[in-house]
Amino acid sequence: MIKFKKNIINRKPRRILRRPKRHIITATILTPEEILKEKLKLLDINEKKKKKIIKEKKVSVT
Repeated sequence: MIKFKKNIINRKPRRILRRPKRHIITATILTPEEILKEKLKLLDINEKKKKKIIKEKKVSVT
């Protein structure tokens, strides 16, 4: 599995906004163990987000 990371570089900030941004894509090749770790990380992040959303909703209701 190859994980892609996009680094966006602006050549001239603010002067020319119409020119599309250059995308530099760096690929890191992951071993199966690292893939599992990444998936676990994503699951943890999703659970935290869900908890935060639930807390915010409860606060807004009261």
